[in-house]
Parts: sequence; C-alpha cells; structure tokens
Amino acid sequence: MARAMQRWAIAIASSPLATSLVVFAFGLVVAILAGSYLEASQRREQIRRFDDLAQRAAGQLQARMHTYVYGLRGARGAIIAAGVDDLSRSGFRDYIASRELKSEFPGARGYGFIRRVRPGQEADFLRRARADGWPDFRIRTLAPHDGDRWVIQYIEPEAGNTPAVGLDIASEPIRQRALQAAIANNAPTLTEPVTLVQADGKVNHGFLIVLPVFASGRSPASPEARAHEVAGLAYVPLLIDEVLETFDFRGDEFAMTIHAGTASAKARPFYASREAARPAAMNLVRRVPVTLYGQVWQVEFRARPAIAARAQVGA
Repeated sequence: MARAMQRWAIAIASSPLATSLVVFAFGLVVAILAGSYLEASQRREQIRRFDDLAQRAAGQLQARMHTYVYGLRGARGAIIAAGVDDLSRSGFRDYIASRELKSEFPGARGYGFIRRVRPGQEADFLRRARADGWPDFRIRTLAPHDGDRWVIQYIEPEAGNTPAVGLDIASEPIRQRALQAAIANNAPTLTEPVTLVQADGKVNHGFLIVLPVFASGRSPASPEARAHEVAGLAYVPLLIDEVLETFDFRGDEFAMTIHAGTASAKARPFYASREAARPAAMNLVRRVPVTLYGQVWQVEFRARPAIAARAQVGA
C-alpha cells in the first residue's frame, strides 16, 4: 500500500494536469468549508440580532403598558385628594383635562372612576349621580348578579366613552375577577381580553386596568379589610389596536401577534400586526412571554424581509 501511494504521488508530481486537478480539488474543498463556516457564522449573527430585536420589542410593549399605570396612580391620587364622597364630575373632568393624554399616555381611551355601590345604596347613589351633571344616569348590567355594584361613574374624556357610563363591571365575570384580584392584592390588575362597550365592534380586543381606591387614602393591611373598606376603583380602558398604533416596528423589520395566556395552535390571537400571517423571513420566529399586572401575554415575533435586507448589508 505504501509503495502504491508513493507511485501515485510520483505520477501526480510528474503530470502537470494531475497536479492542477489536485490543487483545484483542494481549493474547492477549502472554499466549500470556508463558505459553510461563513454561512453558519452569518446565521448565528442573524439569530442573535433577531433575539435582541424580539427582547427589545417585548420590553417596549411592557413599557407602554406601565405608562398607563403611572396615569392610573395619578388619577387615584386626584380622587383621594378630592375625597371619594366629595368627588364631582366637573372636578374629575378638570383633572383629566390638565393632563396631556395623547402625549403622556398614547393609546389610552381615557381614565375613570368606578364607584362601589352596596345593596340598599342604589337609590341614593342614582340621586347623587343624576344631580352631578348626568340627569339620566342609570345602572346597566351585562348579566344579572347579586352583591355590590361596581359602577363606572366617571370616564374622561367623555367623547367616545359615553356608552361605558353607568356600566356595572361586576356583572361580567372577566371584569369581576380583575376587580377582586386588584382589591385582594392592592395592585393594578389587567383584565383578560374583553369587548369594550364603547368599542363593541372590536370583539375581545379591549382591556381594563383597575386599581383600588380607599377613602382614607391608605390600604388596610389584610385582604379581608381591603375588601370591606374599598370605596371604588380607578381604571383605564384600552383597545389593543390603539395601544399599538404608534408601536415601533423598526421600519417593518418584524410582525407581531399576541395571545392571552398560553398560546395554542387553535387559539386566535387578540392582536396581529400587518403581514403577521406571512412566512417569517429567514425562518426567524421568536415567542416571548410578557407578564403584565396579573396576566401573561405570549408575544410572537416574525422576521420581515426588511430585516433580512439589512442583515445582508450589515445594517
């Protein structure tokens, strides 16, 4: 065998054509290996950059939702400062008008106050509410129920929100669960997707964030005491299309869909950006769970051709 190899090597060395073929084959192998290495390296860089992009976008979504809670705490402070029992429609309107809603809280429908109305207090509440700038005020329910009413008394700006005035949010299970959790934990709480009564054409595209209000301004120590003493809720209604209207998609680098809770193949997302149903560029898809005030959203990011083009030029 050794002699055969030696003879083969001598034959190649004595033949220019054979030598050229060997050099060519060797160069081809090196080129293929180098190309494969470069391709793998570029793919790793694409994945890294898209992972970073998905994390930044998820953080942007969280930050946007946190902004609404800052406004919610401000509204609660104004309610407490005025006095829960002395709060008026005009006073609440003046407070909200003092804020720049569109620039401070882009996408917010407004801010409001939900008053707790205990059994036996409805007649007195309605008398006061009608004398407070809303002569035809009435309580509306989405389904019959026993127990306290939690009535949307104020929502500002009123324009576009008037269908919500008078709604008893405890008459619908999703809203009721959120208000109970908010009181038990003394924390801002996000509902599952709901259909806002002021945007009933957007089925399950809406949310409320609610925050308990105590007449004393101080939260009792125990959940039981909080449940007994809570006077109402500050709240903000949101429509996901409006929340994400000014979302930064980085020049159409990615599409985004959002599911509530655990995303499954059969579950429809409550939000899907433009072109979200198209195949992902470079097969890049990332799913990031985002925890928001008692809810978990599963956010899916799909690469768009724009990011592939930028990756090719190293942008």
